[in-house]
Amino acid sequence: MPTEIEKPQDNYADFMVRVVSREATALITDLTARISALEHARKLDSVRSEVPTRGRYRKGPKGVESLRNALGRFVGHLLMAKAGAHRTDTVFRSLKKDGFTGGPVTFPAFDSAWRGLEALELLSRVPGQHRFHPLGFDGGPMKLPGQASVFEATAALLTLAQDYGVSLAKIEEHFVQDRAPLELRTFGEWEWSPKSRARKIEGRYVPYVPNERTDALASQVRRLNEFLCTFKIEGARFFGLYRGFNTGKDVETFAWNKGGRLYAYGDGAYQWLPGEQRALIKIDGEPTVEIDISASYLTIFHGLTKQPLDTQADLWGRIQIDDKMVAKDWVNLSLTTGSPLAKWPKEKTASYRARTGRDLQSIYPAKDMGAKALAAFPGLRRLDGSLTWAELMFAEAEVVAATMTKLMVQNVPAFPVFDSIIVPLSKVRTATGVLFDEFYQRIGRRPLLKTKSTLPGASEAVRAAIHDDERWVNALDL
Repeated sequence: MPTEIEKPQDNYADFMVRVVSREATALITDLTARISALEHARKLDSVRSEVPTRGRYRKGPKGVESLRNALGRFVGHLLMAKAGAHRTDTVFRSLKKDGFTGGPVTFPAFDSAWRGLEALELLSRVPGQHRFHPLGFDGGPMKLPGQASVFEATAALLTLAQDYGVSLAKIEEHFVQDRAPLELRTFGEWEWSPKSRARKIEGRYVPYVPNERTDALASQVRRLNEFLCTFKIEGARFFGLYRGFNTGKDVETFAWNKGGRLYAYGDGAYQWLPGEQRALIKIDGEPTVEIDISASYLTIFHGLTKQPLDTQADLWGRIQIDDKMVAKDWVNLSLTTGSPLAKWPKEKTASYRARTGRDLQSIYPAKDMGAKALAAFPGLRRLDGSLTWAELMFAEAEVVAATMTKLMVQNVPAFPVFDSIIVPLSKVRTATGVLFDEFYQRIGRRPLLKTKSTLPGASEAVRAAIHDDERWVNALDL
């Protein structure tokens, strides 16, 4: 039986795909010309304008470019669905107009694109449909979420793509997944129903009006992406980064200072590989090292609340229990919620039982664990809800982004993995020093930087950057 990862996954047409090869550009140019010709002959019943036009319909330069953009992104979805491992062959998308507001593709452009492809027999479509449950609350039928339209590339489109040199076997050379540099979402919530019980509802996208703050954040991400894309990565894939802000429920008052972690997007992106696989990544043929900020949230919390913390000693060894993983879990869960953990969540008790065969609450009651953690870190008594994961994550992300930006000036690539960065082996000492300085200057506490790399000289370079190089710190923090 296939695992969840091996099961075919549906492909949603979010239009976050871009053309990157000459061959794919030529294909999209041809399709744009063909569909424009059909529209010119008024052979398509697509959306135009509420104002009737005289004579034959003609697209202006902006309309043609809008159609080209829609075709590039949509055809990319269609072909990637056919080529992707563990993916269905189809792509789904609702045709509701309001679902296109603020997106990379306008509704009229997409309407022209899919209708044109269908008329050219390059696309097959299963129309969307409304759905109802026969037993509603008022005795009548209850409206359910509708089923989106489903699209699939025909054999003719695959043949045409092949004729232009766009091979499904090397689809990533022609189309890559794309993403806006900033993404604002509401926080995910849980929904309950008699049929499905509890299920997690992912946060929805929130449109926002750009301002000086968002422009600056987006510009930084674009510059980093442009720089990092100049390097060749082996052992993983890199399409780009975006900063995800997940607390945008009230967009009018959101200050872009919560969340904001740098995420790598796209199937097979390096960030989502296991640590042992990331250790095999090469940049321009050179082995790499991942430099970690150990106890990142704990250190940031003490810095933001102005509490003393000696990070150069054995942090987790201060908590007087044998299982240091449990100690880390209690501290990190408390920092995430912003208050001392009073009860172990079910997923933690389940994972502990799977790991040890014992009951977590019986061995390490949350209340007793809290007393030991507070004895080791008195600063955690400041957990009053004023700081949660969102503020801590933003502070961490700002440190990482600033470090990457400073390294970029020195032509040193650094690929983020949340609380760590991946850099070439020859640049470990330089990168460690910049990361240390940025963390200390922004947080006010010295970071505990480590690496699990077994490459010769990697650990020595990290230690040298901290202890041998002249790192400035306030004498009161020593």
